[in-house]
Amino acid sequence: MDTFKLLSFSLFICLLCSISCDIHGIEASHQVYPEYQSLDAAKVKPLLRTGYHFQPPKHWINDN
Repeated sequence: MDTFKLLSFSLFICLLCSISCDIHGIEASHQVYPEYQSLDAAKVKPLLRTGYHFQPPKHWINDN
């Protein structure tokens, strides 16, 4: 019985949130920082590129 009450309550909360989003809409929270727009992207040396994540050789899955 407790599981049913918890499930019903969770469904009710989800329904309220859904209705609230439909009525009020959803607003974006993205902020633009103009002072960073003029900066160039950082360039990484090819030697250091694979230092953290594994990268297999080119076409490794189609090796014949």
